[in-house]
Amino acid sequence: MSRLSQPSPVSTAAPARGLAGRAWLPALLLALAGGAAMLNLPVAQAAPDAPRLERMAGHPGGPMHRMKPEHAERMVDRMLMGVDNVTAQQRSQLVTLTRETLRDLGSQREAGHALRKRQHELLAQPTLDLAAIEQARQQMLAHQDQVSRRRTQALVQASQVLSPDQRAQVAQRMAARHEGRHGGRGGRHGGPERHGQASPAASLL
Repeated sequence: MSRLSQPSPVSTAAPARGLAGRAWLPALLLALAGGAAMLNLPVAQAAPDAPRLERMAGHPGGPMHRMKPEHAERMVDRMLMGVDNVTAQQRSQLVTLTRETLRDLGSQREAGHALRKRQHELLAQPTLDLAAIEQARQQMLAHQDQVSRRRTQALVQASQVLSPDQRAQVAQRMAARHEGRHGGRGGRHGGPERHGQASPAASLL
């Protein structure tokens, strides 16, 4: 990746905790951690955590779908916290990308609600219309594929904004966060995070 020309790093200090949009970050961080190797794979083979990512970021109605475009700046600042040599241009590109993605997924969320409502109505009828139920199922699958494609597009674009070194730093922070959450005394089940002494990686979320 070619380095961006803006020379001045910007502050990546952590914003206030309790950010409404923070649940979306794991998907973006995991995607960035994979780098080009992951992005060369088909979406279905991207990572063993694919079902979890679907729940957190891509599944209609999931956390990413509930985020609002006005949260974009704080979300990006939280993602970039502790990443070296982030330029103002990189931050601006990521904010714009995040804002556009959240706006698109918000529209797709409404479409997903309508499809699920239609399916529920069909299943509640006294006489089941199997052809209509199958059609609704196919429409829901097509919608989920559209959501997945849009999310993957955003992840690729975000990965292209950061340098390989920066992506590696994000990957290290995500790995530390995962270890803190699932490794014994740390994470949400005890340890520093529970007592208001969150590690830098854990404070990303």
